[in-house]
Amino acid sequence: MLWAILPDSDPINHRGRGYIPTSDQLQVLDDDHGQILVAGGDRGGKSSVSGMKAFLGVLEFMGTYGQRAMGETAWIVGENYELTRPEYEYTKTWLRRSPLGGKAGMWASTPVNPGLIKIYSPETGNRDEWFSIKTKSTADAVESLVAESPVFVLVCEAAKTSIEVYRRLRSRVSEARARFPGFGWIMMGGSFEGSLGWYPLMWEQWRSEAVQRKLNARSFSLPAAGNNFVFGPGVDPQTNEEHDGGLNHPELVQLKAELPENIFSERVLAVPMPPAGRVHHLFQPQTHIYDFEYRDDLPVYIAIDPGFSGATSHYHIALLQKVDGQWRNFDEIAHTKVIEEEIIESFVKKAYWWKNPNKVAVIDTAGGAHAGAHASNIEVWRKLTGLHLYHQKVPVMSGIERMDSFLKINADTSKPGIIFHSRCQWIISELGGGPHPIDGQTHLYQWKTDQYGNVVGKVPNDRYNDGVKAITYLLIHEEGYARSETRRTIRVRGRKDRHRVGV
Repeated sequence: MLWAILPDSDPINHRGRGYIPTSDQLQVLDDDHGQILVAGGDRGGKSSVSGMKAFLGVLEFMGTYGQRAMGETAWIVGENYELTRPEYEYTKTWLRRSPLGGKAGMWASTPVNPGLIKIYSPETGNRDEWFSIKTKSTADAVESLVAESPVFVLVCEAAKTSIEVYRRLRSRVSEARARFPGFGWIMMGGSFEGSLGWYPLMWEQWRSEAVQRKLNARSFSLPAAGNNFVFGPGVDPQTNEEHDGGLNHPELVQLKAELPENIFSERVLAVPMPPAGRVHHLFQPQTHIYDFEYRDDLPVYIAIDPGFSGATSHYHIALLQKVDGQWRNFDEIAHTKVIEEEIIESFVKKAYWWKNPNKVAVIDTAGGAHAGAHASNIEVWRKLTGLHLYHQKVPVMSGIERMDSFLKINADTSKPGIIFHSRCQWIISELGGGPHPIDGQTHLYQWKTDQYGNVVGKVPNDRYNDGVKAITYLLIHEEGYARSETRRTIRVRGRKDRHRVGV
């Protein structure tokens, strides 16, 4: 059916359109999963294979649904319009060279901001009917969700987008999946950006055959070494010796010698190498990051870490609610400039959740200490807010164990014990779910490691963990330790119910 309108075409090498796929690329083109994630090394060909996938998608859709395809659309999406240019240009070029472009006729814009391709009906030749391909920025794509359901979506440089964009696109194509069986697919292409965040973790997850069957999804790598047209066999101009290409190509041999192992793995092999020694390795963006609503009918739990552990610390306030037994970190206040009075007056007391009459606050035990003549955090909070801040000393390893117990999937509910709103970028970065909001670099709560990445020592580095620690104090105050050596009952000021802490 794919080649019904192109009977003289060769589906193996696509000759005549200036494209001969490598064996790695051909696997992507032949795959029919509803979701495909393609990680590309430098010069691995991710843009060309994405463009060809779109071209083949148009052929198959129009060949399968004929006149029903008129009026439908496909999207090419990027964080900004310029990121869509390579895939847009490839798709446009191959459509023009194909019999479809000649027989049915087409029109395509030169700009990509936005870009538009119209493919007219090959059955009627009516210029008032067309199938369209549109470029969209992620912001425009989200706004367009109420108006269109694309029959397929290419996401360009997907690692630069957020997991929420992916989720919205995934939801939007559901209508096309229902109306046009075999379509409504999404293909995401990109390079690993520091091996942090939802993109590399999802790539890892979709390598599993079990997950592929369950989610109808698959991930691929297009390593630079697999592109024989760039890094194929030849003669080394420096030594005049023959080489068999691939990783033995002189250029890649030199890159391997020059680049750190993790950078070489990402940029050349197209394989993520997460930072060694993540403390909370159970955290997965696709499992723990969601967008959900704050509820004014439920208590607000305020978890505070004043950030006393040095230059890498910040004053962190995590806001949580408990919904059907699940903790939800719905917002955060984080500042590197630690002036409690200013934070309380300018941010806390002006927040949308502050009017909630039911509030419980917990702080690091260091919050009870005085800084010279300055009042303690607990005294400042009591004076300015009237809140009593609970605090207790929490052993490091006990705290880690407790947080991990909530990151686990509950066997009864199939949900984790805690989730985080996508706006909580500080704590998400500490958990290894994305770049740090200050400088965009990788800063996360880690164990101490040696030069080979092996964990050393019995406690992790006490840095980039203020949000994690704040929530840990709250979980232990409200739920007790993961092991039930100690049980106690605490009366929360201002509320009639009693909180039993312990398991």
